[in-house]
Amino acid sequence: MLLPDSEGNPETFDLTFNVTDADGAVNGATVSIDGKTGTTGAAGGCTVKNVSKGSKTLTVTATDHTDYSANVTVSKSTTIDVTLTKS
Repeated sequence: MLLPDSEGNPETFDLTFNVTDADGAVNGATVSIDGKTGTTGAAGGCTVKNVSKGSKTLTVTATDHTDYSANVTVSKSTTIDVTLTKS
């Protein structure tokens, strides 16, 4: 059960992602969580806003890389580091 904030909205958080591979930052990776997506820039980072609290499936895809998937528990705004493997 989601606890609403003082205005009755479900509790949400902003998640920042740093996506890298063996060579460094991955530009253009697509990060998907809770029905929301973001795309990394040249430094390999992006932020997905308003992700609801709870257990979520995170997926990260990028050209020439193996898709990444993990279950994460969202309970606060945080930074998540993802390392992709080149395919």
